[in-house]
Amino acid sequence: MRPWESVFKTINCKCFELSHTYKQVVSTSLNYTHTENLFTAVFTPKGQAIVVSQDNYGRSNQLTFSANAQLKLAKWWMAIPYLELDYGHYTGNFPAQKIDINATTFLANITNQFTFKKGWSAELSGFYRTKGIEGQIVVNPLGQLNAGLQKQLLKNKLTAKLNIRDILNTMQPSGYLKITNTDASFSQQRDNRTITISLSYRFGKPIKRHSKRKTGGAGDEQNRIKGGN
Repeated sequence: MRPWESVFKTINCKCFELSHTYKQVVSTSLNYTHTENLFTAVFTPKGQAIVVSQDNYGRSNQLTFSANAQLKLAKWWMAIPYLELDYGHYTGNFPAQKIDINATTFLANITNQFTFKKGWSAELSGFYRTKGIEGQIVVNPLGQLNAGLQKQLLKNKLTAKLNIRDILNTMQPSGYLKITNTDASFSQQRDNRTITISLSYRFGKPIKRHSKRKTGGAGDEQNRIKGGN
């Protein structure tokens, strides 16, 4: 036995992607990825227990379409949406089980930036993802909503910020395992909501850009001579 030699197989990955940008506003992308000897967490039933290990367990095929944009909806409102549609298929063979699972997942994320008068600004963002798969793990739908408020004070030298993360307390991951003849589920119950208040002060004077000195060339000198004649 040679302990310094890896017992894992080399991961082989082939990717293909097409992307397009429309008027520097909307970007779309189509990506296909095929992976052999996929290396990830593997769950194997052993009697009444489930053993977790890292191993090469099979192959995966993933097709993803995404689109994002920067939309100026008003002078005071900028919206940055992101949409993603993903299809994943995972297959593999083990002595005790055979893996063959697939799922289509949709993800929507948006960030709204608001700029108001008298140094006020705000941000409202959030995301939602439908049920998806990660190897043998099936993850239930998940989402989160965040908000922030900002105020510039003392001639824009002092910045006060208020941020609230996971307002609805929906960031609670849960799901189950796809294992032959075995039912196993998981969930995380925690208060993920946080409120942060921060103050920052900018010292020193703002850097001013000096205008370039206009220098006359030979052409300018000739024009002056011609003008004097």
